[in-house]
Amino acid sequence: MIATGLIELDGLLEGGLPCGQLLEISGPASSGKSTLAFGACLSLLQQGKAVAWVDPGGSFWPLAALEARLPLSKLLVLKVRDGMAALRAVMAAASLTLLLADRFASRRLMAVQTGLGALLVMSLAWTGHGATGEGWAGFLHRSSDVIHLLGAGVWIGALLPLSALLLRLPRAGGAAGVRSAAAALARFSRFGVALVAVIALSGLVNSAFLVQPARWHTLVSTEYGRLLLAKVLLFILMLALAAINRFKLAPRLSAAVAGTPHLHTAVRRLRATLVTETALALAILAIVAQLGAVQPPASAP
Repeated sequence: MIATGLIELDGLLEGGLPCGQLLEISGPASSGKSTLAFGACLSLLQQGKAVAWVDPGGSFWPLAALEARLPLSKLLVLKVRDGMAALRAVMAAASLTLLLADRFASRRLMAVQTGLGALLVMSLAWTGHGATGEGWAGFLHRSSDVIHLLGAGVWIGALLPLSALLLRLPRAGGAAGVRSAAAALARFSRFGVALVAVIALSGLVNSAFLVQPARWHTLVSTEYGRLLLAKVLLFILMLALAAINRFKLAPRLSAAVAGTPHLHTAVRRLRATLVTETALALAILAIVAQLGAVQPPASAP
């Protein structure tokens, strides 16, 4: 139960607000809704819980929170523009809470966090150009966008832990460390081909909607087209590095013996290619952010 700090109300509720449920506090203006929420937040903070206040309407007043003895230094306040942004903020806060939880090693918590991350990535499909489509065409475009985002999210999301694993390998040492790194790379490589196919095919579908086959010539003459070509070029470079890792460097790591110069060379080269691949991925994300602010050829008069 979550105590509200209001003795009479907590008594009526047999201890306070129920924990682990979605609650709606409604009422006219100045009826005490914020005071009730402040009391619940304070109760949770006193229990050592992480608390986030998602504010889509700009109604959060720091002075009122301080008057309610709410320590702002321990409260995560997320100011968002609309309902979709609020939903993403809630999922991000929940995911961060799970990440910091002591029981994060639990497979169930890891699965929940993975699901929240996937939902966060998927929600981006409703903030870009694909959100403007209507009817079956709009549904197909958004579906392709969701698949494209998930594929890219899995690929880019795997690069950082793989790089971290290789960075600590020389310090970890031993044959067990080599086998762990080689096994992780092998698992990623097994579905890497499917990821590439998903990203490429969904990217083609998205481009068909945003550029249109009759306007392919605008790829060179428009800002959107040039940015898209730059994105495709960086994607091809990432594919080349991934192929080198999959067919050349990863097998060398598997064959290397811990403590030999061959191991050091294999780790160093793999680390360099993964870091470069990650840098290319970040460059693609920067281009995607710019693409969202540029008019695509299909929308041009």
